[in-house]
Amino acid sequence: MFSEKAKVQLLVKVAKLYYLENCNQNEIAEILGVSRTLISKYLADARKLGIVDINIHDLLLDENNPLEKIVTKYNIQGGNVIPFSTNEDLMNQWMVDLATQTLIQSLDGSNHVFGLGWGITIGEIVLNINKSNLNKSLGGKIVPLIGNAPSSNRNYHTNELVRMICEKTAFIPTYLYAPVICTSKQEKDVFINAESFQELNQIWNELDTVIVNIRNHPSVPDLATSARFGERLHQEEAVGMILGYYFDIKGRFIEGDNDFAIQIGLDQIAKTKKVIGIASSRVRTEAVIGALNTGLITHILINRQVAEEILKK
Repeated sequence: MFSEKAKVQLLVKVAKLYYLENCNQNEIAEILGVSRTLISKYLADARKLGIVDINIHDLLLDENNPLEKIVTKYNIQGGNVIPFSTNEDLMNQWMVDLATQTLIQSLDGSNHVFGLGWGITIGEIVLNINKSNLNKSLGGKIVPLIGNAPSSNRNYHTNELVRMICEKTAFIPTYLYAPVICTSKQEKDVFINAESFQELNQIWNELDTVIVNIRNHPSVPDLATSARFGERLHQEEAVGMILGYYFDIKGRFIEGDNDFAIQIGLDQIAKTKKVIGIASSRVRTEAVIGALNTGLITHILINRQVAEEILKK
C-alpha cells in the first residue's frame, strides 16, 4: 500500500507524463509496469484530487463582443462576431462553422422560403450542410438569387449549390436557368420573360430568409465589370458588392448603363425578413461598412478585428 504522500507523488508523475510529455496511457503503463486500466484510474484520481485542473477555453465565446454596439449603430437585428486570428484558414473555418449553425437555426422547421447567394464562403457552408445528417429537418422552398457564372468554380454555380442543399434537406428547389451576365438587353429579356423565370421571380417576392457574401471590389470572378459599368465604379468609389450589386462606403448602389445582370431585385431583398451577410477574413472593413449602410443586411457575421474597426469609423 502507498502512503498518502507516495500516492500523490505517483499521481503527479502519471499526470505529467500524460498531459505535459504527451505519453499515451499504454506508454505510461509500460514505464511503470502496471496495466493501462490502472493508469486510467490514476488519471481520474488526479482530476478528483485537484492535481489536474482541465480548463477548456472556447475561442468562439467573447465576453466583450462588440456586436451590440454594431446592432445599435447600424440598426440591424443581430448577428455574431468570431475572434480574430492571424491564422486566416482557421478564422475562415470558424466563420463557415458559425454561418452554417446560424443558417440551420434560422431555417429550423418547414415552410421557409430561402434564397441562396454565392461565393467561396457560401460554397463551404453548402458543403457543410451536404456532409451533415439533418434528417430532412429543414424544408420549404429554395431558390438561387443570381444566375450562374461562367467559371469552373462550383461556388459560383448557383443551381449546383441549391441542388446540394436539397440532397440533405426537405427543401424544394426552383432553379434559375440563366447566366449571371447577358450581352445585351435583348438577351436578358429572353431569359426574364421565360415562364421558368417568372415562377422563380414570384418566389423571390415571398422570401423570408436570404444568405449572401459581402465581398470586396474588385473581386473574383470579375463579372464583366468594365462592360457593365465602364469607369463608373472607379469614379463613384465602389468598395464592395453583394451578389452582382456594387456599392460605395455610404451604401449607395452604383448603376451601369450596360448592366444586364440577372439577379434578384434590390427591392425584393429589402423586404426579406432576414438577410444574413457574411464577411470572410478577406473582406475589408470598408466593404462591410458599405454593406451595412445599404440597409439590406439584418444580421452580420464578421470577425472581431473588423468589428472593432467598424466602431472606430
